[in-house]
Amino acid sequence: MQRPGRGWRLLRRIEGGIPVRHGKLRRVLRWVPAVSLCIVLGWAAGTRADDWTAPRAITSVDFDDEILASMGVRIEAVGGMPGSYPEFPGDSFMTRAPSLLAFSAPGGDFERFSSGSLFHAGGFLLQLSGGGQAVSLDDFVLRVAAQPDDFDWIDATGRRFFILRHMQFTTSLAEEELRLLNVSIHLAPELAATLGRPDLTDTYVGVANIRLPALLSTASDPGGSGASAACQVQEGEIDVSLVDLASPSQIAREAGVRVAIAFSATLTNTGTGSVDWYEPIAPTRFDGVGPHPFLSLAMYRLDDDGLVQLGLGDVKHAFRALNIGCPCPSASSLYPGCGDVYGVSTNQDRSYLAPREEVTSYTGAWERVGSHFDRCLAREEPPCDPASNDEDDFRDHYGEGDFYHDAFEHRLVVPESGLLEEDGRFFLEAWYVAAGDVDLWNSLGHREVEPALSGSTWSFELDGSLESGSMLDHIPGADRVLVDTGAGRLQLASVTTDLDGGVHRYAYTLMNFDFDRSIAAFRVPLEPGTQVTRIRSRALGDDPARDWAVVVEESAITWQAPPGEALDWGMLVGFGFDADRDPVPSSVRLAVLEPGSPTALVVSAMAPAPEPATGMLATSALAAVALVRRYGHASRGGRRP
Repeated sequence: MQRPGRGWRLLRRIEGGIPVRHGKLRRVLRWVPAVSLCIVLGWAAGTRADDWTAPRAITSVDFDDEILASMGVRIEAVGGMPGSYPEFPGDSFMTRAPSLLAFSAPGGDFERFSSGSLFHAGGFLLQLSGGGQAVSLDDFVLRVAAQPDDFDWIDATGRRFFILRHMQFTTSLAEEELRLLNVSIHLAPELAATLGRPDLTDTYVGVANIRLPALLSTASDPGGSGASAACQVQEGEIDVSLVDLASPSQIAREAGVRVAIAFSATLTNTGTGSVDWYEPIAPTRFDGVGPHPFLSLAMYRLDDDGLVQLGLGDVKHAFRALNIGCPCPSASSLYPGCGDVYGVSTNQDRSYLAPREEVTSYTGAWERVGSHFDRCLAREEPPCDPASNDEDDFRDHYGEGDFYHDAFEHRLVVPESGLLEEDGRFFLEAWYVAAGDVDLWNSLGHREVEPALSGSTWSFELDGSLESGSMLDHIPGADRVLVDTGAGRLQLASVTTDLDGGVHRYAYTLMNFDFDRSIAAFRVPLEPGTQVTRIRSRALGDDPARDWAVVVEESAITWQAPPGEALDWGMLVGFGFDADRDPVPSSVRLAVLEPGSPTALVVSAMAPAPEPATGMLATSALAAVALVRRYGHASRGGRRP
């Protein structure tokens, strides 16, 4: 698995040897790697920089040994620089002649590479299929790909092995330097075919960081030019739109038990206002700390029993917007009309992942003091002193590598048994949570995938394009109801099926989008004397241990969440039963977990009994605090059956 760079570890050890009373010195040392990693974005006043070339580079590569081993690949470095480049993890390599990259940076804003290649001294040796075949990547080359945001990794003969994509970058053209950060390394189709696993094409296998010093300007007009008016912070409507998710990859696997998955997520600011995009907590590499969006990843299976949420990851804290596709530089704001992308390398990195319960999803609020990042863990290296470091608004927990986490903590994890089901459709979902976002439906979306296991590695072939909106839109024949409480939204999909012989099947799927007070119970009315069979619930991971407890009474059937398993934001749960009563228009009741008003929500649905006039459902009182709106068949954002 990926480990912290040696420079990081050395500085942490130095820091750990400083007495607690010298807390300020400890903090200064923590800033050293962060500051050295990035030169603040900018350009010299009065300098126009449109076209640039880079004649040399230092490339640091950190392959994920466990992922490669699952594919039957073992890799070792050959040559290169003596030791890692201190700022980046992995092995580092200098370029040699005739390296030259050309790129566009209008007004000082890096846009894309146009042509060129980086020829490296040294490289790697790949042992394929358990040592049966050795492939040399000595003197490897990174070549600008047909998609100019990507690099093809080729050997000295021109054979392609990997593709580098979803790069982040910092530029200081005044200092004549460009840095490409957190560049995801993916398996090229040629190497996937060599391994006998073409389905593994585009699978994530590691991360690269590239420093391009000594840039040369080829601008013909040296006249002054700076950021345009569009690149200033704008007040207006916040509307973050997810536009794609791609490159789903197995990050870790416990055979027969569970699989960790990550994928990239691309977005655009379709609103009229700038979106705050600061780092979560000091020390920072960029422009300071403050509000920022959060990325939530999930996976679902749709089968004959309905929709089940196979996995739900902790939240990824966004940092530093790239402002792609517009004339604006990367910054702590995502400007209107600009885009951003987080690749697999950052979406699986625990440096940026933290518990979901810290985020108030409806408002996008998060408190960094005393947060996951601001707490000492017993596994910290060097040891962290809680007495002097906890809750000091300064990062104590970095999250990289194995001495902080096992391979699964915080990531999107699904049970392997859930992936092995042959009868079902599988979907990956991404959702950007941004404070003040006016449109829930375009900030989340999903793509269908086809999981396949061969040997020790799962692949996830994408099937179709991104669809915006709720996963509940895919439940066939469902009657969907949206509940907007004014402090969060939920959605209920209900389906009734005539099984003949006077028996009907009732199925309910409840999704909590951003109602932070959580749902603790789900109650359906019954006519006295109703015979109820095949009672079931389907909780996160399709795990029976997480199923909600059920109580059948004369006039109702109620499911109660186990301790710690209430339906929190971003979660889905299903309920069902068979009954010898025809469905009639009615209501179900959702009991709210946390204190406040209302204590329950009423949602329209078909049930074996009409809504009682008194007792179970206090309809008139609850209707005043929860707006319930039934979907039509042509609602915005997503497929309707």
